Amino acid sequence: MRTRTTILIGALLLASCPFAAAQDTGATTPLATSRTAAEAPAQGAPTAGRPTDVLPASTPKLGTIDFGFRGSNVNGDASRYYRFKDWRDGGYLSGLRFEKVTEGQLWHAEAHNVGYRDQRYFGEFQSVGKLKVNGEWNEIPLFISDDTRTLYTVSKAGVFTVDDTIQRGIESGATTLGNVIGQAAAFNARTQRDTALFNLTYSASRDVDVKFAVRNSRRDGYNLQSLNFGFSNTIESEVPLNDRTTDLRAAIEFANAKGLMSVGYDGSWYNNQINAYRFDNPLRYTSIVGGPSVGQMSTWPSNTMQTVNLNGRYQLPGRTRASAAISVGNSKQNEALLPATVNTALVAPVLERSSAEAEARTLSMVYTLNSRPNDALWLNARYRYYDYDTQTPAFFISSMVVADNTLGAAKESEPLDIKRQTIDLDASYTPFQYASVNLGYTREEGDRTFRIFEKTAENIVRASIDSTGNL
Repeated sequence: MRTRTTILIGALLLASCPFAAAQDTGATTPLATSRTAAEAPAQGAPTAGRPTDVLPASTPKLGTIDFGFRGSNVNGDASRYYRFKDWRDGGYLSGLRFEKVTEGQLWHAEAHNVGYRDQRYFGEFQSVGKLKVNGEWNEIPLFISDDTRTLYTVSKAGVFTVDDTIQRGIESGATTLGNVIGQAAAFNARTQRDTALFNLTYSASRDVDVKFAVRNSRRDGYNLQSLNFGFSNTIESEVPLNDRTTDLRAAIEFANAKGLMSVGYDGSWYNNQINAYRFDNPLRYTSIVGGPSVGQMSTWPSNTMQTVNLNGRYQLPGRTRASAAISVGNSKQNEALLPATVNTALVAPVLERSSAEAEARTLSMVYTLNSRPNDALWLNARYRYYDYDTQTPAFFISSMVVADNTLGAAKESEPLDIKRQTIDLDASYTPFQYASVNLGYTREEGDRTFRIFEKTAENIVRASIDSTGNL
C-alpha cells in the first residue's frame, strides 16, 4: 500500500506578445481603438510626428513553470513504486517549458523533474524549409530491489569476495551456509541509464538534404545476475555495470520528381569497462579438481560496427520504377582473451593468441523492379543478396575446460560464413473489377560453412485466384 501527497506551491503561465514601435517598413494595420472627440485629430489635419497604432509582428511566446513539494509514504516493496521513476520526497521543479514561434522560426525547450534520477531536457530549433535541430538528455532509472542480501563484497571492477573465515568454515564442515546466511548484507539493486540525443537536418537546396544524428547511452549501477561453478552450483548476486554505446548516422539525400538517391554512413561503438566477473566460491577456500575456489564469467566484449550504404530509386517510362539498396559493413572485436580456467588445481592450457582478433564483413544488396504497364497488369521482380564473411583467424584449443572442473578434449573454432541469394518474381492480372489471377516464383540459395548441409536450394511456385466483392 502506498500514499502519495503532492502540494502544489505554484504554477506560473507566462504569455507575452511584445508590441514593437511602428517601423517605416511597409503598410500597417491600425488597431480598433476608441477615442474621445478631443483626442481625435480634426478631419484632414496632418498627423506627422505622431505614432501610429499598429499590430505587432507575429512573435508569440509561451512559458510554463510547475514547482512544488512532494511527499510519499510507501508500505511494502518500495522498488515497485519507484521502478522507473524517482518520486523521492522534497521540492521539485517540473513542467518547465518555453516556446517562441515566428513566421519562419520555432524555438522550443522543456525540462522535467529537474535534479532527480529521471530528469529529462529537450530543446528544438527550426528554420522553416532550411534547418531543423533538436537535442535531448534523458535519464532512466531502474530500481530492481531494495531487500536483496548477499555474502559478497562487490567492487566496481567486477571482483566478488567472501570472508575467508566463512569459506574455511564451510569447507571444513565447522559451519554451514545456513548458519552464516545471517551475515549477508542488504543492498539496493539499481541501475541508471543516461541517454543523449542530437539530430540535425539541413536543406542545402530544394532537392538536397544533409542529415546527421548521434546517440550516446551510458549505463551504470548494479544488476542481479546468476553466477555459477558448474551447472548445479548457481548463486545469484548483484553485479556491477559500466558500459557505453555510441551510435552515429550521417547521410546526404537527393530527391526530385524522377527519383531519389541517398549515401549514408552508420557507426556503432560499444565500450564495456568490465570484461569479466571473478567471484569466490562460498563453499570452498582451496581449489580441487571438480571444485574450484574461484569462478569466472565473461561479460559482453567491447566492439565496433561500421556500415556504408547507398539507396536509390528512379521512375522509368511505362509506369515502371526501379530501386536499389546496397550496404557494406565491417564489425570488429579485439578484447583480451580470458584464461581457460581460474581453477589452480587444473593445468590451464596455453592460449594460441592473447586477444580475439574477431572481424566480420557484410555485403547486402536488394534490387527491385516494379511495373504496372496498364490498369489490369502488375509485375514485380526482386533480387536479394547477403554475404556474411568471417575474417577471424581459426583458433585451436589444446584442451577444453568444462565448467572450471575438468579438462576435456581439444577443439578448434569454426568461423561461420553465410551467403544467401533470393529471387522473387510476381505477376497479377485483373481481368474483371473484383477478380485477379496471381502467379509467383521464388528461388533461395544458401551457402553456410561448417554445417551438415553447407549448400541448399529451395524453389517455390505460387498461384492463386483472388476475388472480392460487396454482399
